[in-house]
Amino acid sequence: MIDHIFYSSEKPPDLQNITPHVQPMQSFATTDVLALRESIELPRLGPLRDHRIDPTTNITDVTFWNFLNHQGEWDIAKLGETFTPEAIQHILSIKPPSFTDMPDSCFWRWTSDHNFHLQSAYSNQVSETWNCLDPFWPQIWKLKVPQRLCLFLWLVHHQKLMTNVERCKRCLTLDPSCPICHTFDESTLHLLRDCPATKQIWEKLPPSCLPINFFSLCMDDWLRLNLGSNALIQDWNIPWNLVFTSLLWHIWKNRNEAVFAESSNTLDVVLSRSITLAKYYNEEWLSSCVVPSSPPCHNQWRCPESADKLAKLADPACFDTVIFENPPAVIEPSLLWIL
Repeated sequence: MIDHIFYSSEKPPDLQNITPHVQPMQSFATTDVLALRESIELPRLGPLRDHRIDPTTNITDVTFWNFLNHQGEWDIAKLGETFTPEAIQHILSIKPPSFTDMPDSCFWRWTSDHNFHLQSAYSNQVSETWNCLDPFWPQIWKLKVPQRLCLFLWLVHHQKLMTNVERCKRCLTLDPSCPICHTFDESTLHLLRDCPATKQIWEKLPPSCLPINFFSLCMDDWLRLNLGSNALIQDWNIPWNLVFTSLLWHIWKNRNEAVFAESSNTLDVVLSRSITLAKYYNEEWLSSCVVPSSPPCHNQWRCPESADKLAKLADPACFDTVIFENPPAVIEPSLLWIL
């Protein structure tokens, strides 16, 4: 039988794109007449008609019932009169037809109701490349930086920044080379680390910041190592993953200014801005973690006994001196606007 096909009123947009492993029908369909069709294909053997012992034998008027014995099993002797041993070996691996068989139908194997759904097709396609339990995702999305930087790191991880390599893939340019060094292709890793202009920025950091293999790791390992490091940089008292993220962001912004505005900042300015931004993110996060020393005071008010006391409510200084206990049973009509 075919590996997986679908059966539903919901027609997929393109079967070849959604299920590239779908193979042509490779079994004998249990049709009403059970006729041997000329179009029947045998796996790895080709058309069934090419495996007749006598090429002149007409099999279009022959049904599968001609090759069954009284017990409803394949009759090897009858099969041997018409087909080659290679074809017979495949035929014997297929369940013989019976009167209780239903006509062949298509079904979608990735849903419980066997109906095609676009969501199941997408899930099947990305199942080999997506792991929701990968501990690397929290390193990006739970980093104590603004959301735009988390999204930027996500694009970096998938190497989807619009570098010249990516622009060349999308036919937006014919030249994938780096516009700064003009030596190598401008990939994401080249732009953020390996370009000579970028490498000088990283080398300005204290030697204790960079791992020994900082300039030799692949993109995935490079991001995992640096985003997963919470080691404090002694010179600035900032976690390394914040410094690393801030530097990536400013390197990207500086490259865009150099390419599109033809004006870029010096290496010292890029480094200084990155450190300043990392300090700000770290201080904001630390301040958000401070627990107040005393519980907050909730002001309450007490319904005044007379209209004179009610008028005092206009004075903010008197607000926390009245506490609501027993509201009066009757409220004067002239005071209803306050409620």
